[in-house]
Amino acid sequence: MSSEKISYRYWCVKGLGAGGRIALHLANVEFDDNIVTDFKQWFGPDTEEVSKVNPLVNLPHLKTADGEVIVQSGAVLRYIARNYKLYGATDKDMSRVDQVLEVIVDLRKELYKLGDSKEEEFEEAKKKFAEETITYFFSGLDKFRTLNGSKYIAADSLTVADAVTIDSMFACAAAYESDVATVFAAFPALVAYHADFIELPQWKSYTATAMGDAKTPINGPGSRFSAMVMPAETA
Repeated sequence: MSSEKISYRYWCVKGLGAGGRIALHLANVEFDDNIVTDFKQWFGPDTEEVSKVNPLVNLPHLKTADGEVIVQSGAVLRYIARNYKLYGATDKDMSRVDQVLEVIVDLRKELYKLGDSKEEEFEEAKKKFAEETITYFFSGLDKFRTLNGSKYIAADSLTVADAVTIDSMFACAAAYESDVATVFAAFPALVAYHADFIELPQWKSYTATAMGDAKTPINGPGSRFSAMVMPAETA
């Protein structure tokens, strides 16, 4: 087995890569965080290099200590869950984690649609998102956690489901340029869960990094909220 650290690669935004980064911090795993800032480099030499190891080349991806490259955010999260004890303690826990992961996938699709709204439609789209989408997904997650009686979102121990849930709560709040407590005021139990989570040393470790910083954009260029600004082309 190689003694090299694992490495994680994603764009210079939080996006779908944040969940994996947060999960690695939850597991207290040392890793090299390869932040992609050069688009031409990635879509040229870097993609060619990675494709030699995994033809399904994509971002985010995780390179294991023995050189395997795992692509796609869900596959990466489940790899981290299996290998670093972030999948709960029982089969029921694992099933609950998987369900939350899929719920968050559906939520993020809707959140990205919101970011793609036309300028003149954005305010109305935000109102609808708050009334319908946030209510639908987070009332379900709130009741799911309560019904299962778990400390965290899917189990009594930290899991990758917490990584993506907490990240998504922040992402939704960013759409309103507000805080989690305000945006999710209708779900006091989730607000309390969130407040406890962000006091964890692992979370503070993540937020002390460049990609965990509150000022780091969530979305790529063109989004209606928390969008990265493309660097000017140089001659």
